[in-house]
Amino acid sequence: MRRKKIIYVDGDGDRRQLLQNLLTGVQFDVSVAQDSKTATTLIHNRQFDVAIVELCQTKGDGIACMNLIHQVTPRLPTIIVADNGSINTGVEAIHKGAFTFVPRPFDPKELIFLINQACRDKLEKNKHRACREVVAQFKHGIVGKSQRMSDILKTIDRVSHCDSTVTIYGASGTGKEMVARAIQQTSQRRYNKFITVNCAAIPEHLLESELFGHTQGAFTSASTSSPGLFQQADRGTIFLDEIGEIPLAVQTKLLRVIQERQVRPVGAVDPVDLDIRIIVATNKDLEQEVRSGRFREDLFYRIHVIPIELPLLRERKEDIPLLTEHFLKKCSQKMRIRYRPLARSTMDRLMQYDWPGNIRELENLFERVVALHQEGVVPEEMILPEIGQSLPPITPLTDARNQFEKSYLHDLLAHTRGNITKASKIAGRYRADLYQMMRKHDLSAVDYKSE
Repeated sequence: MRRKKIIYVDGDGDRRQLLQNLLTGVQFDVSVAQDSKTATTLIHNRQFDVAIVELCQTKGDGIACMNLIHQVTPRLPTIIVADNGSINTGVEAIHKGAFTFVPRPFDPKELIFLINQACRDKLEKNKHRACREVVAQFKHGIVGKSQRMSDILKTIDRVSHCDSTVTIYGASGTGKEMVARAIQQTSQRRYNKFITVNCAAIPEHLLESELFGHTQGAFTSASTSSPGLFQQADRGTIFLDEIGEIPLAVQTKLLRVIQERQVRPVGAVDPVDLDIRIIVATNKDLEQEVRSGRFREDLFYRIHVIPIELPLLRERKEDIPLLTEHFLKKCSQKMRIRYRPLARSTMDRLMQYDWPGNIRELENLFERVVALHQEGVVPEEMILPEIGQSLPPITPLTDARNQFEKSYLHDLLAHTRGNITKASKIAGRYRADLYQMMRKHDLSAVDYKSE
């Protein structure tokens, strides 16, 4: 069993030695410090379970010391030891974040009990925090803790109670269907059907009957009546992926379905009522499609009620370590192969790669790795043969700084039309500094003055 690590801060050397001997004798690992500076240095270099701080130190104030400790490790439980005459200050310490305080003279058994209690309290809080972090990182089946993904998860929660149409924008492989499923699973329709339609995969001449259904004899091959995908999704959710690929003739009928919540099968006289939620997705800029005449403007406004824009993987790189671990474990379980961690050097390379295939590319990579590598830590040379070729060369810091500085000066002078007074105010630099930088990069204000 691991010995609990204690740090004891007191300016009195005799008391330090006495308490260290007492706690070491009951199997605690005790480090001592005479002041705040020594204590924080120790805490920077080691992990402790509990801090014990003498309230009236020889060198400094115990509450100030506790505050410094909590700046380094905010969740380290701290026990304040106070003389009887300092009980009010001990209570104040609890209000400022101390776990508890012990008045002198104290019973050693009581102190040991409180130390063990503080350790248990810390362990429980760590477990709860770990659970919260797992929930935050893996919510609705979506892995991620970046700000962009946190905002998207909040949006999913907010739209779950209503039936408003949602449009999900995102490049291929960013997880549009997963977001659509998350909306369905958190809504009141979660126990009903979720029908997925890849609009780009259905031939144009079949798309209308696939979506809206048809009656017997509606066309040559219609030997029987068939309900369309909209009718199949009744009381549930239909997800129209790649909606930007739907031809204009079908867009007109889709608009009517969305407006009236009714569908008219091909060849039918009477419409069929629908109770349905519609979620659509696209990797196109629909506003540009409207301007170019390839997408109906009225349909755009009907579906663009709640837009959700998914970031590229390279725009949420802080999620790559979480996604990596998730896919490695997922693929290992799927193939019944023991989980193999990555070599440490590999993660840096993964973070530098642009991931043109987004999350789908990352998942496919680790499925291949798990299938082909079944012993030891996954080496860098195995996981990154093609990625290594795609990594851009890293520019030296000095060169990168000079490139940025020249580009910034160019934009600044163009914006101010060569007015150095304005430019210096915007940049927050002296005119002399700007002139010096301009000479360095061979730039002249005259070249930017308007005629």
